[in-house]
Order: sequence, then structure tokens, then C-alpha cells
Amino acid sequence: MRLTVLLLTALVLRLGFVFAVLPAIEPHLPLRFDADNYTAIAQSIWRGEWRDVERGPVYPLFVAACGGSLTAMRLAQTVMDCGTVWLVFLLARRLWGEKPAMVAAWLYAVYPLAWWRVAFVNKEIVLTLLLAATVWYWQRPVVSGVGLALINLCKPSYLFLPLLRNWRSPARKAFLVTLAVMLVVIAPWTARNYALTGELLPVATERGGFTAYVTNWWPTRGDWETNKPLWQAELDRVRGENANLNPVQLDRLFYRLTLQNILAEPGHTLLMVARKAVMFWFVNASGRAWWAVALLQLIYLGLAVAGTIRRRPPAELLTVVLYTWALHALVIADVRFALPVMPYVCVMAATAFRYEDKKLA
Repeated sequence: MRLTVLLLTALVLRLGFVFAVLPAIEPHLPLRFDADNYTAIAQSIWRGEWRDVERGPVYPLFVAACGGSLTAMRLAQTVMDCGTVWLVFLLARRLWGEKPAMVAAWLYAVYPLAWWRVAFVNKEIVLTLLLAATVWYWQRPVVSGVGLALINLCKPSYLFLPLLRNWRSPARKAFLVTLAVMLVVIAPWTARNYALTGELLPVATERGGFTAYVTNWWPTRGDWETNKPLWQAELDRVRGENANLNPVQLDRLFYRLTLQNILAEPGHTLLMVARKAVMFWFVNASGRAWWAVALLQLIYLGLAVAGTIRRRPPAELLTVVLYTWALHALVIADVRFALPVMPYVCVMAATAFRYEDKKLA
């Protein structure tokens, strides 16, 4: 009964925010609900003309399945995020017991930045659910391999995550099975990309090369929103000088230029990485209500640190959190990208409190 109340509350909070609160504040905020043009990609899917290699297939197919309707996507993402609340409960219950599980699930259910993200056509809500399901099945090599494949077909940033599993004996076999299953599931999309471009591209470029270039270029100080006209002119210059390259080759060129910048200015790079490591948890790209976002994150992270000191979480939770954090500190950082790891922050935060549960006594 308590779990039912929790899930219904999570549902009402998200629906209430998206369909009551957001319409009231939207006239005062210039919002772009589909900043990445997923609806246009969905339309190309319907026409059978999708030849894009910038995006993995999972989220565009989700948008296409919703008919490109913002309302349908919001409803679907609301249900998915309630599914994440349920998985947080299951994971915490397996680790710590019933009472901490309810606390962890409530922490995620009332997390306002999840409500906010439900309203937008971005992959974070779907990615968060896929990642939570994969962590839940982490000890089942075949299922976790399929989960990792779907995660990477949504956002190929996690291709190296299986390598952080325990690959030493006796866990080596499980690691190899997970890795093999992930690669087999991804392989058809890799073959599609090769047929389109003649290049070996596992999933998609995700514009990672020029994103890395911009956020590791000292004039931006690691911030996508800093000196925007300057870095846009720089990107145009590089593209103009290499107009003969296809999208995959151009993306690789930007990665090479990024490496050159890093080697040329290691001190500046370290400063930008440190700045982005903070931005990942506390800074939203728009800069709106930054103090409220920072305070909210401080509360959640403070509880998670206190809980981790009191009760060490399993390695898979820390692995996913630290991997995601490090990845975005190296490339692009924004509190939006922290959402996929907030379920594990909530699980760790739940152990900051005292319970009669024997697991936490």
C-alpha cells in the first residue's frame, strides 16, 4: 500500500508540474522544449529517410512512437520516470531493507529536476530508466549486456562502462559475456552506419568531437554558454577548412584538435576539468534560479556523502556515478547530465538516516 501511494504521488507530482505549473511559468521563460530537434528526426524516420549518424536510435524511435506529440512524450516520460522511482525502491530494498528503500524512493519521487526534465524532448528520462534497470540486473551478464547495449544506443557515452566491471577471475566470464552481448546487440546499428558512411562508427557521433573541442577550448572556460559567438565562429572556421570531410571524419578531427589543445595547455585544461566537475552537479545551462538548483543538489549530495560514510554502497553504484561524473567533467557539464545518476545518489542518501532495520543497525 505504501509503495502504491509513493508511485501515485510521483505520478501526480510530475503530471501536476508538466500540465499545471509549467504552463503558468512558461510565458516568463523562453524555453526550447525540443532543442535537439528530435521531432524533425522522427519525421525523417516516418518518411523512411533517416540517414543521420549524429544520434543513436533509441530516443528518436521513442519520439517517433509518440507521433512527435509533445503531450504524448510528456505522458510517456512521466510513466517512465515513475518506473525509475520503483526501481530505486527495489534496488535500495535489496541493499538496505524496506525502510531505507522507501526513503530512497521518496527522495527521487520528490526530486524537482526530474519533474522538469519530464517536460522536455531530451533523452535523459529514458536514459535514466535504462540505466536503473541495468544496474538492477547488474549481476546477470546477459540481461545487463542487453541493458548496456540499449543505454549506448540511447547515448553512446557508456561504451566503456563494462570495462569497469570486475574482470578478474572468477568474475571474468560474466564480464566477457556482458561485453559480448552488448557488442552483438549494437552490431546491426554499427553495420548500418558503415553502409551509410564507409566509416566504423559503433553508434553515433552525438556531436561529441566538437562538443569536446568547445568545452576544452580555453576561451570558453569549459562552459558551453561562455563566449558563444566566439566558439561558433571557431567551429565555422574549422568546418570551412575541412568541407570535404563527412560527419564522422569531421567529428574525429575535432577530437584530434581537442587533444592538441589539451597537450598545448594542460594547466588550463585541469582548471576547466575542475570547473566542469562542479558544474556537473550544481549548474544548469540557462543559469536560471542557480541558487535553488545548487541548494537542492547540496542537500541530496550531502545526504549521499553522509550515507556513504556510514554504509559503503556496492561497487556498481559508485562505478556508474563516478564514471558519469568523470566523463562529463572531461567533456560537457550541466546538472541535466547528472539526472541519470541521481537514483543512486538517492539510494546512498537513504543510508544517512538511522533505522531499526538490522541491515543498517
